[in-house]
Amino acid sequence: MCSSDLLADVDLLISDKTGTLTENRIRVDSILLLAAQDEKEVVEFATSATDPAEGNVLENAVISKAKELLVAGLPQINFTPGDSERKRSTTTVTKDNDKWIITLGAPSIVKTLCTFPNKELEKKFDDGVEEAAMRGDRALVVAARQNATAEKDLSPLGILFLSDTLRADAKTTLAAMRDEGITVKMLTGDGIEIARQVAKELDLKGDIAPRSIFDSPDTLTQAVEAAGGFAEVLPKDKFLAVETEKKSHVVAMTGDGVNDVPPVKAADVGIAVKNAVDALRSTADIEIGRAHV
Repeated sequence: MCSSDLLADVDLLISDKTGTLTENRIRVDSILLLAAQDEKEVVEFATSATDPAEGNVLENAVISKAKELLVAGLPQINFTPGDSERKRSTTTVTKDNDKWIITLGAPSIVKTLCTFPNKELEKKFDDGVEEAAMRGDRALVVAARQNATAEKDLSPLGILFLSDTLRADAKTTLAAMRDEGITVKMLTGDGIEIARQVAKELDLKGDIAPRSIFDSPDTLTQAVEAAGGFAEVLPKDKFLAVETEKKSHVVAMTGDGVNDVPPVKAADVGIAVKNAVDALRSTADIEIGRAHV
């Protein structure tokens, strides 16, 4: 069956953001200095808190910036990777014969682990994160502490701002789908302000809901139906969104990663976008960007 036949009855598309609506070519655009001496020190500590084997797309952007600045990471003693729950990576390294704990991750999480020496630095932190969100950029905060035994009272060294360009055809494609009577909703793990900015650029209708709506079963159906998209979502939330919307819609779901397999499989029509992992392609009903589609 061709893709047009499968999509004929679909009236709702739930779209993952990264890699579907964006190019998934994330890069470090700028760096905000906080307690660090210069940008190289920020990047040195940040790249030291990336996965030594294989980083995610955000970490890879940091590693690329380190190569650009000719900065090497510090020797790791141990490493705890980031995930959708922790929203940060943590490592212990050695520098000049001293041990350092370094954290790299989401501003909302890393800030709770930091101690600010004055209100001015904290305001600089908050303003930088807010301005990045209004631009639609992601932010990674790197913080560290010398001779520490626990991940607390860290010093905020700097913030790396990362951008991911929207696909050139994303806005026109979504507009064409709306003209065909298909409502489009966006799912993203990004913060709510970033999600709102992207939704605005794509002319998506409706407000962006926080992931907390998925924690309230009694109001979930109404909240999901009213939302124009969802921010800060966890992998399990994507599945809940699809299952909830299937009660009143014929739902298509896009994805590209392993975490997208359950919601894509649950959807009435599962769509694997270009460069999707093999597990997702074998689950999906439609593969975009493949010759036989």
